[in-house]
Amino acid sequence: MEVINIFGFDKNDKKPLTDIWPKGDNGENEKAVFLCHLSASDMQDELLVSMLDAYGIPVIKNYPGDGEFGRVILGMSGLGTDLYVPESMLEDALNLMNNTEEVTDEQLP
Repeated sequence: MEVINIFGFDKNDKKPLTDIWPKGDNGENEKAVFLCHLSASDMQDELLVSMLDAYGIPVIKNYPGDGEFGRVILGMSGLGTDLYVPESMLEDALNLMNNTEEVTDEQLP
């Protein structure tokens, strides 16, 4: 069955993390550095990962403790999510995180 792509992108075309993770001068993957820890109860982790992905910043998600089990059973990790990014992209990721603003009702059309 062929899926019709009406929006110009297809999530199934997403490349594996190993293909998009930046390489160092020696050809090895760059070191992953800690970006932040987020609670998964409000889907903030998924929103941030999507935003970073849109800017070309790959993210590794780690679920501390038994979080992976909770993710499978409950659909979310009760202990939150740790996010890691390539060392060379940490500053960009932090700037994107800190420059997000909430939209108020007055700003809506």
